[in-house]
Amino acid sequence: GNDISDPLKLKVEGIPKFKGYPGVSRGMKAIRIEEVIERQG
Repeated sequence: GNDISDPLKLKVEGIPKFKGYPGVSRGMKAIRIEEVIERQG
């Protein structure tokens, strides 16, 4: 679901690249990256 505790998958050009958590940085919405998703293959 979209629970605040669930990591988000960030896509770059349609490919999931990072997992992270939403947050706030300097008053702006930001994502704290927790993990880099390695491309398979």
